Order: sequence, then structure tokens, then C-alpha cells
Amino acid sequence: MKKLAFVLALFALIVAAAAYLYLRAPAEYTGPVPELVAFAPHQAEWVIFADLAAWRASPMLKHLQKLAPEAQESAEYREFVNATGFDYSRDLDRMAVALIPDSQPGHVQPNFQPLAIADGRFSRPRITSHVLKNGSRETHDGQELLVVRGAASSSRSGSGDTLLTFLSDRRVALADAGTNPRQLQQARERILAAAQPMSASASLTPLAERAARVTGAPFFAVGRADAIQELGGQLKGDNPMIAQAAQVLSTVKWITVAARPEQDHVRISILGECESAWQATQLGLLLDGLRLLAQSAMQDPNTRKRLNARELELLETTLASTRVERRSNIVELRLEVSADALALAAASDR
Repeated sequence: MKKLAFVLALFALIVAAAAYLYLRAPAEYTGPVPELVAFAPHQAEWVIFADLAAWRASPMLKHLQKLAPEAQESAEYREFVNATGFDYSRDLDRMAVALIPDSQPGHVQPNFQPLAIADGRFSRPRITSHVLKNGSRETHDGQELLVVRGAASSSRSGSGDTLLTFLSDRRVALADAGTNPRQLQQARERILAAAQPMSASASLTPLAERAARVTGAPFFAVGRADAIQELGGQLKGDNPMIAQAAQVLSTVKWITVAARPEQDHVRISILGECESAWQATQLGLLLDGLRLLAQSAMQDPNTRKRLNARELELLETTLASTRVERRSNIVELRLEVSADALALAAASDR
């Protein structure tokens, strides 16, 4: 009886451990949600975070730098570096960008106004002096705002201003001020809100809650899945499989993408959140089906004729690393993309 009791207890322990490992977030992402993410306002629909210091320390960065076309630094940027002592490739450590919807009159689709919070090594006196050559200074409730004239704007109507404020000697906030007084006032309100001390509820925003699932990744993006739902709505036709895929995609409410650089590859994780576990099961089956179809296509003689041996090897390796896992109402797609596969993709784009 003692032996049976021991076996049953051991079995229960194994089941409990397996359930814990199955339901918990991926083990490679551990640690608190980055503080910068908490600055994303409640109305933000996306937040993008990058730990640039971690990427610079990664051996994978050398591979990625080889893929990017060599960019010639503009005279304007060289002047900025000389005047401020700040070079983003060296001095920018972390950044979070929140995208806030801005429904302008006469626009059917909302534009997004970015709010960026960045950590790095800044010289406040030198940056302030450089901005004030062409820009201006405002003070609201004791908070100094710098108006950067002619900075790149996300507004499609042309160039606009950018508001900048120092939250500390190592942290700045920037908001796109657009090209009209309404956008300027909205940017002013957002950047002043970012300058206020964060409350305990700041970390409880929907975006921050979902970012916790991939915390520790040096790059992630979290947002509402409107684009995926629109894609599902565009999949039309008489084919029942396409109709079913469209229905499944329309159930995805949130998307989270995370990337971690390794020695010679990037580990990518894509999470889709549905409203129910049943919907997540359907999404998982769809993704598994697509993965199997891709593997089958790789075996098609016509496909293999169009690819050389190296291309086939890289594509098959990437597909072999792909995994689809489900946890309650969340489906995760994992894959590993090698530096060679990225180089192949970059070459085909040129």
C-alpha cells in the first residue's frame, strides 16, 4: 500500500508540474514588464518595445547589419551628433512606442499618433541648445517642453513638429505634434501625461497585461488584431476552406509578437488571443493545417525545381522549427529563423 501511495503521489506531482509548464508563459521570457511599457496610455492600440542595448550585445547583430544596405549619414544627422553628442546607434538603450488612434474629420480609417519613451545617454544642455536654434520652449505646470521644428511626422499631409521633454537625465518622451493645432494640443496632453508620476494602475493597461506574456524578450509588439480581422473579412469565395479560415481569423482579438536574438538565429513567437478556448482550438488547427500544407508544398517537384539546394535546406529548416501550441484561449506560433534564411529573404527583396 505504501508503494502504491508513493506511485500515486508521484503521478499527481508529475501531472501538476506538466499542467503548470503547459499553462505558464514561455520559459525563455522571464522578468518584470519593462517600465517603459507602463507609459502607454489606455487608449493606445499598439505598443512596440525594443531593448537596443541587448540587441547590440548579441552576436546576431553582426549578421543583421550585413543584411541592411549601407546607409550614408546625412550632413544634417552628422551635425546633430556633433552638436548634441548623441548617436542613436550607440547611445539609445531602450525605447517603447505607443500608437494612439486619431480619427481625424473626413478620414474613414484612423491615423495613429505615436508617443515614444526612450532611455539612453543624453546631454540635456546640448540637446536643448540644439533644438532652440530653430525650435521653441514651452512650460506647463513646471514641465519644460521643447518644440522641434520640421521633425518627421507620421501625418500624411507633410512635415510637422515634434514635442520633446526630459523625464530624467536618462529618459525622454517624444510625441508627434502633426500639422495642425488640434494635433499639437493632443500631443501636448499626451506628453504631459507621460511626465506625471505613474500610478499603480498604470501597469494594468490591456497592453501591459499582454506584454507580460513575453516579458524579457528584447523586442516585442502588442496590439489589437484589427488588421487580422480585416484580412479574415477579405477572404471571400465559394471555397469552404477559405470561408472557414476567414471565420477563424475574425475571432483573433489581440496579437503579440516577440523576438529574441541567439548566436546565429532569431527566435520568434507570435501569440493570437481569442475570446474563448474553443476559438483558440480552431485557430490552432488552422495554423497546424497551414504548416502541414507548407511542408507538403516543399515536397512538390515543381516547387523543388524553382529552388536551389541551399534555399530548400533553409526553408525546410525553418518549417521544421515551427511549433503551434495552445494555452486556454491563446495560440502561440513559434519558429526559428537563421541568419542565412534572413539573408536569403533580403536578397530576394532587392
